[in-house]
Amino acid sequence: LNDLSGDPFFSIEIAGNTVYQYLIAVLIFFISMLVLRFFKHVLLTKLKEAILLRIKLPEVTLTGDLSLTTYDPRGIDVIRHTLGLTKKEGVQTRYLGGGKYHLTIKAEDYKTAEGILEQITSAVFTFMKSKNGEASFIRKEAKASS
Repeated sequence: LNDLSGDPFFSIEIAGNTVYQYLIAVLIFFISMLVLRFFKHVLLTKLKEAILLRIKLPEVTLTGDLSLTTYDPRGIDVIRHTLGLTKKEGVQTRYLGGGKYHLTIKAEDYKTAEGILEQITSAVFTFMKSKNGEASFIRKEAKASS
């Protein structure tokens, strides 16, 4: 760019500054905008990661025991399908023994957790009833953590 400073066009003065100086200023402005945009993205990403590491969002946990009984000749398939109905995001199922399963439902608020529990229990009860089986759910105390 120094070679252009001697050009007659670039040595025209506008308000005491040459066109060359204006072009350099515009170039510096655009470069600084690109750098700022890049660093803004990087800084926001790093800041978000740091915040998510340090701040734990509140969480509600609903638990209970699900009992399943079937006399169907293909009982294992019926139970397997029924347990498949409990597979949702935030839901863990653990076998306790003797046809009992422990359900743990984690959600960000109580209303969401209740909705998930209602969906699961109604689907399980409906399916087990259609297969001449029995299902019951005994709810444990709800826990909220922050």
